[in-house]
Amino acid sequence: MDVTQERADLIGRLVGLPDHIDAAERAVLHRATQVEAAENRLRDTEAALLLTPDRIVGKNAEVRAAELRAATATERIAVADARDGYEAVRAVLATLQAQLSCDQALSRLVALAS
Repeated sequence: MDVTQERADLIGRLVGLPDHIDAAERAVLHRATQVEAAENRLRDTEAALLLTPDRIVGKNAEVRAAELRAATATERIAVADARDGYEAVRAVLATLQAQLSCDQALSRLVALAS
């Protein structure tokens, strides 16, 4: 690959990265909303269980906590999945931001070399 093609590729990446970063930022916000919603559903379910007679009946705090955890397993999995998705899109965003920073530095070096 010649220098002209490498410069064209660099320019193409620099032009396209802001759109990709914008999309990744929107994905992070969306996933953060999903995490919050899943956590809210978990809290609501826990509250409903605690207020329902004969659902959480342990004689001490440890037994009641274990019963509550068992009764909300599905909601806890949903929270964990939402958090995993959030971390995944955050990693994509970080990678794109690092790529932009590298490409900007490279473009400065290319400009100095010209």
